[in-house]
Amino acid sequence: RALCQAPPPRRRPAAPPLCAMSACTMSARATSGARAAALRRPAHTSRRLRAAQPARAVAGADAAVEVGDEGAVATGRHYEVCYLLSPDQSQEQLQQHIVDLKEMIEGKGGAIHRLEDWGRRPLAYAIKGKMDANYVLMNFEADADALAEFNTMLNKNEDVIRFMVFSRKEAISEPSPMLGGL
Repeated sequence: RALCQAPPPRRRPAAPPLCAMSACTMSARATSGARAAALRRPAHTSRRLRAAQPARAVAGADAAVEVGDEGAVATGRHYEVCYLLSPDQSQEQLQQHIVDLKEMIEGKGGAIHRLEDWGRRPLAYAIKGKMDANYVLMNFEADADALAEFNTMLNKNEDVIRFMVFSRKEAISEPSPMLGGL
């Protein structure tokens, strides 16, 4: 009685490596097609925000945007951060969080170029059980130590739902499209 055996699986020949280094395992197949596009795709995806409240510029408790001194930071890099604050806070508590983060950057020798409170907006999906959040956008100039402390402050603050810091090539001080500037 003969046993039926399945043929062994076909193995694709290994693609030649892209670089001559022996430790490099990246091949042409790994960097082509949809997988390569997914690797090049940014970690975040932008979503169109529905306007629940009009956005407004803030600088502390004032309604005007203060542009920092150009010479305040000699070796600072430019950053942009958008962070989401819990909707369970009162307006005074939200303003206090914004002022605390602003004072921390300025206390470390940084400069705030743009600070906008976009107000409470709905989220696309629930984050930490919340369906809406208060959005804040800030452009600033700071050195590496100030940025590390800023990230630590945002990570440890229980009222910050999410945040993302981007590096920018230059300072941005004009109003964002959320405030009607283009």
